[in-house]
Parts: sequence; structure tokens; C-alpha cells
Amino acid sequence: MEEAVTDATGGPAAGLVADAPTKPVAERLVEAAIEALGELDVAALLTAVGVREIARRAGASTTGVYTHFGSLAGLADAVVARVFDPGQGPAEDISGLLGVIADSHFPLETGYAYHSAEFQRLTSDPAFRIRMGLWALGGPAVTSAYHHYLRSIDDRLMVAAGALFARWGREVRPPFDVASFVAAQVALLNGTTVRHLVEPETFGIDHFKRAASTLTYFLLRVPGDRHDVDDRLTEVNYYPLDAAATRELTDRTRAMRARVLHAAAELFHHVGFERTTIAQIASHADTSTTSVYDHFTTKAGIAAALFRHQAALHLPGPDAVDHGSVDLVDHLTALAEFVRERAGYAGPYLYHVTAGTTEIEDPVQSTLEELLRRAGHSDPRTAAEVVLIALIRRVLTHPGRPAREHAEAVVALLALPR
Repeated sequence: MEEAVTDATGGPAAGLVADAPTKPVAERLVEAAIEALGELDVAALLTAVGVREIARRAGASTTGVYTHFGSLAGLADAVVARVFDPGQGPAEDISGLLGVIADSHFPLETGYAYHSAEFQRLTSDPAFRIRMGLWALGGPAVTSAYHHYLRSIDDRLMVAAGALFARWGREVRPPFDVASFVAAQVALLNGTTVRHLVEPETFGIDHFKRAASTLTYFLLRVPGDRHDVDDRLTEVNYYPLDAAATRELTDRTRAMRARVLHAAAELFHHVGFERTTIAQIASHADTSTTSVYDHFTTKAGIAAALFRHQAALHLPGPDAVDHGSVDLVDHLTALAEFVRERAGYAGPYLYHVTAGTTEIEDPVQSTLEELLRRAGHSDPRTAAEVVLIALIRRVLTHPGRPAREHAEAVVALLALPR
């Protein structure tokens, strides 16, 4: 028979009455301890340390605590005021760093140096752990103090960041503004500092400086650019990322093509290539059929562009080949699997390759060409086209055969280097 849980008066303990009959004593004790931790304040934390120990560290008597602060609660208030004093914080140092790079022209290396300095400063600041701990266990008064601390630092950083963006000729992309931009950067810094202190082998200074710089570049735009953050997310997520494919396209064109490709991908998947119409694609992309035809002359052209785009996202590119991490047969096997999964619209892409009507550089052919060049083929460009046509035809004709069988057959048939 389990013991009853009672408080000091002999009555049932608060907060556990409902659960007491159904949970073991050990579990109830753990939950009660967690609940008690959540109700702590700074005075209670100092009580755990002890007035005598605090006085000993200060080289004072215990009566000194009450002489100067009246009570332990008074000392707790003074501790909170010191720990969350914006004047003790990093805002001036950070503002100074921003001022140093304001005269440079949007430099990546200088940005890396700035973010590295931020990260090093915070990871070596012993007050950072205290702030985090007091915020977590210090109660509502500490939450309020931390709020004012952050706002005071953010206000100063907003002035410095605004001047920096003006010097660079940049503005913050909606729905962000300077205030939310600064808050996002501070949140990234604080969160990654905690992760680094807990697990330094996983997240270090090199990771942070790149993450923070990426956030900065992504959330800024030149004046006159009307694309907000959602527009940029759409472009990055759905449009080919290689520079050659996008070099001749304006921002508006990229955004529209991204929407059309995304709409086509969903319709081809759910409805099928044959049953999908240009009108359906336009409706799904929230545009007109005229706008779709402004960018793609046929539905087959959309399918071919979508195939190239998805290949650029899912298959190794020429850069991977340069580093020697891709084998020809392995790559053709992956490509055969990729074609089989998109058999419904791989045909239009094959037609474009065969007819030589590709409008932009093809990442699929570029990777094959680089593989064959690395293998020492005398005419890698022509060979890449032949390999691609032969492989896709085999997969579409015999979709049930293993992908590696298709890859090895193409290499053997054309007497290509493995």
C-alpha cells in the first residue's frame, strides 16, 4: 500500500491530489520537484547557496547582508539588477564592430570576422550562463528584467544596423524590419552559444559565422526590389540554383518561373503529365495562361525545365565530380532511379535533349560531361549526350529492370570507361 503525500499540515500536497492515486511515489516525487523548481525565484536560489557562504566569499559578516540590503530578497533584487544591467552587456562592443565594417562594401570576409567576434565574446562570457540560469529559474521578475535588458541592447543595435544597411545600400525584406532583424540575429547568437557550450563538437564558430551571414544576406535587399522573404523562399526552393541557369533571368522572371514549376510538379504528381493542362498549371500557380506562355512555349517545355531543376536538387553536380566523390556507374544508377520516379514527364525532357532544344545549360548533361572528362574520354560532350539518351530510353522502355542494370548496360554498350 503506497503512502499518502501530505504537506506540512498533514493534508494532501498541493498539485498532486488528482494524480496521487494513479502514479507511483517515485514518479510523483520527481514531478513535485520539477514543479517546485518552476516556482523558484532568485531569493530562493540564494537561500540554497546560504547567507553565510555569500558573506564568506565577500569577506564580510552575515549581518552585512542585512545591513546593506535589508533582507535576502533585497540582495536578490540587487543581483538581478547587476546581471541584467544593459550597461554591463555587449551592446557597445557590438556597435563598435558594426561601425568598423560600415565603410566596407558588403564584404563576406568582414562579416565572418564580425560574427566570429560576437560568438567568441559570448561563449567566453561567464555572465551568459548566469543570465540563462536566472531567466530559467528566477521567476516573473527576472523575465521582466531580461525583457528590458534585451530591448535596451536591441535599441542600440538597431541604430548601428540601420546605419550599416544604409551604407551598404540595402534594406530589410518584409515582413522583417530592422527591429525583428536584430532580434533574429540576437536569438541566433544566444541559441547557438548554448548549443556550442553543451555540444562544442557539433556546432562551432565556423558554423555560426556562416549561419549568421546567410541570415543577413537572405533578409536584405537592394532598394527598389519588391520581393519579400516569402518570394525569396519560393525562388530558392523551387528554381534551379546554378548560376548559369539563372544568369539571364530577372528577379520577377525567376519568381514567376518558380511558381509555374512548383504548380506543374504538384499537378504532374497528382494528376499525371498527360492529363495536366496549361490552364490548370496557370490556375495552380495563381497566374494567367498568357503569363505561363511568356515563360514556356509548351507543356513539354515546362516538364523538361522541371526535370532539369529537380535533377539539380537531387543528383550530384559537377562540383561533386571535381572532388572525385562520384563514380560513373553509381551516378548513372542514381540517374536511372531518378528517371524512373519521373517517368510521366521524363519523355519531354528526352525529346529536348535529342532535338538539342535545351534553352539553358543542363546540369544533368554537365555532370555527365565532367565525369567522362575525368575518365579521359576524348569527346565528353558528345558522349554525355549519347549516354543520357540511351539511359533514359532504356529506363522508359524497361522500367521494371534494376537501375544498376541499366547503368552497366549503357556503359558496356558504348564501350565507355567505368
